[in-house]
Amino acid sequence: GALELAPVSAMAIAVDNSPAQHGFIFGTGAVAAFLERHYERGPSSRLGAGLVLARAAISQARGGSYAAEMTRRSAATLTVDGERWPERRYLTIMAGAVSHLGLGFAPFTEAQARGGRFHVIGITAKVPELLRTLPRVWLGLPWSPGVAEQGPARELCIELGEPTRFTIDGDLYQAKARIQLAAGPALRFALA
Repeated sequence: GALELAPVSAMAIAVDNSPAQHGFIFGTGAVAAFLERHYERGPSSRLGAGLVLARAAISQARGGSYAAEMTRRSAATLTVDGERWPERRYLTIMAGAVSHLGLGFAPFTEAQARGGRFHVIGITAKVPELLRTLPRVWLGLPWSPGVAEQGPARELCIELGEPTRFTIDGDLYQAKARIQLAAGPALRFALA
C-alpha cells in the first residue's frame, strides 16, 4: 500500500553565532549529564540507561557526588518568543519538536500541538520535587505546577551564565555563551 507522509517540524539550533544545526530534541544540564554517563557504559540500551538512573537515584539518596555532578544547576536567561524569563538556575533546559525524549518518556506534551512550534521546558524544581512529578510526565500528563517553566515556542534564546554541555538528538556539544533555537524547517516522514 501507499505510505502516508506525516509533516514534522524540526528545530534550527545555532550555538555561539555558528551556523544552525537541525534536530528534534535539545537538552542541557541533567539531560546532557545523563547522556555522558550513559555513553561511558558503552553501546546505548534500555538496561544501560536504567543502570545510570539507578546509580543516580542511590547516589541522590546518599548525598553522593555522582548525583550531585549530574544535577548541577546552571544559570541562564531564556527569551521565549520575545518574552524574557527571569534568570534562574536550571537543572535542565529542554526543547522538543516531537513529544518523546526516548525510552518511552514523552515530556514535550505541546510539541507539534500548535503547528510550527516546539515545547520548551526549563526545570527549576529540586530533585525530589522533580522525581515526584516524573510519573505524571511518563504518562503524558502535563508537568506539575512549580516544577518547571514551560510552554510552546517559535523561538528560544538561551543566554548562558557559563560554558554549558548540551545535546541535540543524543549528540553532545559545548556552548560558551548563547544558544538560539527556532522552529523549522518542516519535514515530511513516511509512515508505514
